[in-house]
Amino acid sequence: MIQATTSARFGTMIAIIAGVLASSSWSQTAELPASQGKAAGKYPDTVVTSVLDYAIPEGKNLIWCASFQLAWNELRDGIIKSDVILLDGPEWVSILNSKSVTKDDLSADAFVALVGRQADNIVGRINEELQRKFAPPVPVVREDPDPNTIIAYAYLRKALRFAEVFDTRKEPLEFRSGADK
Repeated sequence: MIQATTSARFGTMIAIIAGVLASSSWSQTAELPASQGKAAGKYPDTVVTSVLDYAIPEGKNLIWCASFQLAWNELRDGIIKSDVILLDGPEWVSILNSKSVTKDDLSADAFVALVGRQADNIVGRINEELQRKFAPPVPVVREDPDPNTIIAYAYLRKALRFAEVFDTRKEPLEFRSGADK
């Protein structure tokens, strides 16, 4: 079991970036990631979450990042070998530990999910797998200078074909909230 508190260095490296969960120094305590309810970059009205059990904030859009769950599963099953436990952690940690999405839920050609230590060339393996599975452009994972860093990474790319062909619009659709009447 890995235990962490909400106060120290470990958590400064936990992030969602194209489905990445990266962390350093598992023996140290952790600060919780700010991934739940995080605004999506230049889209301040869009919230990204790694769990489905997240209340949709009023007036916001919600995007569920399923690949974060795959990265968490790899970390849980491949390195820690049990539930990830953050002392004083939020309820979403137990939700992630329940493995609501697994590799079995997806086509093998639609994702990369790997975990390992920087010292064991995990970044090289991730980048090779991304290049092997996906047409360009693909993300490039950068190495961490600390060989003790553990990286749990997941990337999901799926193009869905629809039964009906959609019209191609030259102008974007404009959406307004109820307050914009």
